[in-house]
Parts: sequence; structure tokens; C-alpha cells
Amino acid sequence: GNPIEPMFTLQFNGNRNLSRGTDYTVEYSNQINVGTATVTIHGAGNYTGSVSSDFQITKRGITDGTRINVPTSQDYTGEQIIPEVTITYNNTTVSSDNYELSYGENTKVGTNAGSVTIKGKNNYEGETTVTFTINRRNISVGDYLRVTSIDGPGGTEYDFIHGQLEELYYRYTGQDIRPGFQ
Repeated sequence: GNPIEPMFTLQFNGNRNLSRGTDYTVEYSNQINVGTATVTIHGAGNYTGSVSSDFQITKRGITDGTRINVPTSQDYTGEQIIPEVTITYNNTTVSSDNYELSYGENTKVGTNAGSVTIKGKNNYEGETTVTFTINRRNISVGDYLRVTSIDGPGGTEYDFIHGQLEELYYRYTGQDIRPGFQ
């Protein structure tokens, strides 16, 4: 994550605001991850000495101000669909060390038929599930379907989609010819 640097006002004798960089400098330590962080103020200019104070960084809810990006739809594949998930907070990608993903069955076509569950860990906590649509696959687009006859000429396989029709022949038998398909 990004460094956490709390804003504060520093006053002298309760009535004069001091200027950062002129009257004092600030140093932080351990201010990125959950736990105890420290701010140290060092006098500058007319001021000297140092004072330190601890502050706590607590876990953020996995849905608290984050943006969880999962594609809204995926095409059917015949296998479990595992969509790409990205999580951002303040336009910065959240490290995958801060969450675990688990997936639903994600094999059936339908609206909200797919799901991914995000569970916070390390600097994040909580859990949420995001659903997505699994679209029917259009078999006429792309290279997704292969129809092969197992009883083509000479008992060899024949690819009906990529082969040429005139290459396929069957001997006349006087009965309906129905190629066997795989």
C-alpha cells in the first residue's frame, strides 16, 4: 500500500501554529502496513529537540473504498472459467498478498452463473462475492468446433469443417448413410 501520513497541526504554547519545513520536520516509520507506526517531529529553525508518537494502522475492509474489477461476462468454455480479478484503492493496484480468491463452479451458461469470492488478508479484511454472466459459445466464430467423422474413407478421421467436402466420400450401399461423429 501507500504510506500513511496523518495530517496534524503543531502549535507552540497553544497559540502559535508552527510551519512544517521551517519550524519542524517530520519523519515516519512503519507507516505502510497494519500495525503500529511512529511519527517523529524534529525541531528546526528556532526550535530543537524531538518528540515521537505512535499511531495504529488498522485493516481496511475489502469493499471499503476499493474497486473490484471482474469481467461482467465470459464465454462458455466447457471448463471452469477463472476470470482475471484486479482490485484497486485510490487508483493503485492492491497487491494479491492482501486477498485470496476462490471460484464457483463457473461451467454453466446463464446470467450471474459465474462467481468469484474475494477474502481479505494481511492489510484487508472481510469477504465479498462478485458474479458474472457466462454466455453461450457461438460455434460459428473462431476455431472452437471440430466435427470429425470416424468412419470416413478408409476408416480414417475426416475434419468436416477444415477439410473439403469433395474429399469425403462414401460407397453406395442402398441405405441412408449417416457418418459417425466424435
